Amino acid sequence: FSTFESWLVCEHNARGYDPQWISGTFSLAYFGNSLMAIKAGILAEASAEVAPLHPSAEGSSVHFGGFTAPFDVSAFVLVILTIAILALWNENYGNMRATATTSASEELWKALRALSRDRAILLLGCAISTFEGSMYVFVFKWTPTLTGEGDKPPYGLIFSTFMVAAMCGSSLFGIVSNSMRAESILLFTFIGAAAALAIPAVSSSVAINMFCFLVFETCVGIYFPAMGMLKSQLVPEEVRATVYNIFRVPLNLIVLGVLLNSLSQFEAFAICASMLAVSAVCILNLSRMRAHGYSVRSGERVLLASAEEKAGTCQL
Repeated sequence: FSTFESWLVCEHNARGYDPQWISGTFSLAYFGNSLMAIKAGILAEASAEVAPLHPSAEGSSVHFGGFTAPFDVSAFVLVILTIAILALWNENYGNMRATATTSASEELWKALRALSRDRAILLLGCAISTFEGSMYVFVFKWTPTLTGEGDKPPYGLIFSTFMVAAMCGSSLFGIVSNSMRAESILLFTFIGAAAALAIPAVSSSVAINMFCFLVFETCVGIYFPAMGMLKSQLVPEEVRATVYNIFRVPLNLIVLGVLLNSLSQFEAFAICASMLAVSAVCILNLSRMRAHGYSVRSGERVLLASAEEKAGTCQL
């Protein structure tokens, strides 16, 4: 995620495209991502049923077929995509001047300094870590939540249904992004996602939980293009990739902490809802800071009224 977004934003700016177009680009990108994920879910379901799981040779520990088949198909697709990227994509390195004169440790130090000095970026990172942390916990918990005793649901088709919901979310973002700021969109998204995952914490109904998961996936579809646009506005180009990767450190710690403790359905989804509430608080504070003229690049508050007064005095 961090590498692709960094490349996309840098390439968008390098080609001199209108900055307002970035929201539409992210919306289309995640719409296409969801569309391909729908097809991938159907293909995974079909490939898993082609042949049962069996060893490649008698006594071998290497197996084919069954639930391993989707992974084999995925590896083949990744090889094709790697060749396509090498042949068709340009390379970029963000700020070329900064990259040529600074080491990796200096880049890390610059990114950490940006985080420590700019409260807006810190709030952004907290919102990202908590939302995506809850999303990855959901990825591990939705299958047992929707599996009744003795049932064998069509997981591939359910996953495809989730991706349809995510695709609807990315389309919805494309509609509302022209009239709402990214922070406002994300605030409503986080509140909706928190409510959607709070219900499965106390519900044992498969139908109700399935509906809540569809609502959450719709929120995920809105989140990625909205957050991609907001990050492109707030994070300086010279430290973009490093800051994006720093955001993923607490994210991974959150996911490991939850998964390694074998939490119950109630505990896991209660934690997810709590993290989503934290995301909402972070983005609310960020929205208020920007509304009051907070300079996200320098970490300093800008009193717009005072600036206008000074400008008027100078004109006089």
